Amino acid sequence: MRQLLQLVFLLPLLFCTSCGVMFGGMRDNVTFTSVPPGAEVFAGSDRIGITPCSGLLPRNASTVVFKSAGLGERSVKVQSTTRWWALFMDILFTPGFGASGVITDLATGGMWDPPDTIVCDFATAPKTESKPKAKANADPDWGPGI
Repeated sequence: MRQLLQLVFLLPLLFCTSCGVMFGGMRDNVTFTSVPPGAEVFAGSDRIGITPCSGLLPRNASTVVFKSAGLGERSVKVQSTTRWWALFMDILFTPGFGASGVITDLATGGMWDPPDTIVCDFATAPKTESKPKAKANADPDWGPGI
């Protein structure tokens, strides 16, 4: 009976291991700077500080928001790199060729390594994405225009 209880409690732990989270954690210390300094930094709804500052950034954060009193708000994309060693370790040490470890690392951000420094430059114009215009129909009753 005791062995069965141990198996019931240890088996889920074995299948939920992920090397990226176990050895690297879910957050990483990052330095934030802005031009000009003094902008507030947010990762999601968490306030990190006022630039220049350092703070813990979740590894799965995709954008960081900088807010400046007179200059507005800018979103900066986090250019994370893949932690290949975590993927390799998941495949080697997690049962099922690493499926549960890889999935856990992807969901929690353990697979990603954020940059050491994130910079927001309010002096430059924000980048905007341009979308191609859709073709206008000559007559909407007769289908698509040629």
